[in-house]
Amino acid sequence: LPLSYCHWKSKMTTMAETTFVPSNLQVDFDKNITKLYESITSSTWDVAIACAQQRPAEAKTWVVRHYEDQGDAAKEVMWRFLPIHSACARQPPAAVILALINAYPDGVKCIDDQGMYPLHYACGNQASRDVIRQLLMTYPQAAKKRDPRGMLPIHYLTCWGPSSISVVDMVLVANREVANAQDVDGNTPMDLAKEGEYPEREAVIAALNRWVTGEADLGLMSLNKLPTPEPASKQPSTLDLIEDKMATSRGLTMTSVGLDEALPKTTEEKDVEIIRLRQQLAQANDERDGLRQTLAELAEGHDRMKMKSVILGDRLGSLNASLYGMMEQQNTVLNSLRKREDRWNTVAQLRREKMKELLQLEEQDESEQLNLKDSLLKQTKEMEAIQAVIAAVRAGQ
Repeated sequence: LPLSYCHWKSKMTTMAETTFVPSNLQVDFDKNITKLYESITSSTWDVAIACAQQRPAEAKTWVVRHYEDQGDAAKEVMWRFLPIHSACARQPPAAVILALINAYPDGVKCIDDQGMYPLHYACGNQASRDVIRQLLMTYPQAAKKRDPRGMLPIHYLTCWGPSSISVVDMVLVANREVANAQDVDGNTPMDLAKEGEYPEREAVIAALNRWVTGEADLGLMSLNKLPTPEPASKQPSTLDLIEDKMATSRGLTMTSVGLDEALPKTTEEKDVEIIRLRQQLAQANDERDGLRQTLAELAEGHDRMKMKSVILGDRLGSLNASLYGMMEQQNTVLNSLRKREDRWNTVAQLRREKMKELLQLEEQDESEQLNLKDSLLKQTKEMEAIQAVIAAVRAGQ
């Protein structure tokens, strides 16, 4: 690394922070809250991810709430957050934070009305390792940002406890100097860890001890290959340790000129190189662990889906059997209806034939009745004629 690396990095960081301008978009929580913020407050994470992807402007929109016991012209701000601040305080899935960062990368650089960064909320609410890693990868300088009480994110971690011990090392890798930092009350992260009441307290204290004693600075925390540091009066320099290691492994005796060419020329450059390599190793380990976790989750998801498939197959077989039974019942009912319809048709045909016969008989009766009536009339006339003849004979005698 060049001699001016640290100064260059510090200058570039200062320039980047100076040119950064927070978003001025703002809505009122009680009047026109965005759907993204509403989904975050209700922890409906799938909806939050969709909103961040479909409406990225909402990710950069501040949500403010006022006290209601004051006039409209003088309402005092109760709080003012970006969606990423609120999400980091609710133990979100890593996919939510990734969606918010993609929608508004500068959100991790913004402080709310309490003077806190998203990383403060994530560290104070046991956010997952992947969430902390995404925040640090996007804005590593947040690890050394203080809130108005002088507390760094590492103070929040040691006070309330991390989601996993690797989170402590991750934050300290980003900024090793914060291990002994004090807040406005003079408390170091170690002081807060000793007062903590969470299950990982002893592990957090051990992790801090590694950094305070310098074990982590030499890479022993991850590699565990170099000897334990000796007391200050007898402890060899880091250059001597590296020289001995290289001479032992290669079987060579390096001259002072060769050593000067192979190693960094200043302790400052050496420390920067160690930090860079440690960060890369930590990131590689985290990525490996993340891949393992993802693989385990995928395997578990595969098993769940396989079980669901078996259950669905059983249900489908049961439904098929039920459907087959219903179809048989339907066919039976249809056959019964057809037979009943045939019987009704037969009965109707018989009724029609009987009615036809009755009509024919009625017509025949009417015809015979008319013939009988005509015969009676004819006989009546004949009897009247005979009666008239008899009367005429009687009159002649």
